[in-house]
Amino acid sequence: MKEFPSNSREFPVPDREARYRGARRCQEKWSHSKPRRKFLGTGYYCDMHIVLHIAVLALTVLALSRVTAGVWLKNPPAAISVALVFSLLNWSLGWLLRLLLVVPTILTLGLLLLFTTYIVNTVLLWLADKLLASFELKSLRALLLSSSAITLVNWLFNLPHWR
Repeated sequence: MKEFPSNSREFPVPDREARYRGARRCQEKWSHSKPRRKFLGTGYYCDMHIVLHIAVLALTVLALSRVTAGVWLKNPPAAISVALVFSLLNWSLGWLLRLLLVVPTILTLGLLLLFTTYIVNTVLLWLADKLLASFELKSLRALLLSSSAITLVNWLFNLPHWR
């Protein structure tokens, strides 16, 4: 650090190397032992992962509305709003639903763990249907099929992170 006279009103500024050391320390703290991506451990990677996940979810909802008779979208951009609402519900209520499923998971000796994500996605997709006027699931079959597709796409999207 540069030393300033005591009568100076400026604050000492750390040198350039100190800034880079701090950034490297943060990157090492949050990165995995084997770096898999170029931007892993930085804010850019996390932001891009969220944007890509919402885009993939929107494309999945759009494809479901085209293929499945029971899924209705008012217009194609409504798929983005469905993806955003579903993601926000998953962020805010998903943990609570998973917490509520702990006791049944223990009672079934862990067998319910295979279906926890599917159950949570089904409840959240049903809530998104009730919250949005531009999105409608017309039957239970459409809800279960859409939840299955979203669960599969989410699993495939997150598969590279597990390896």
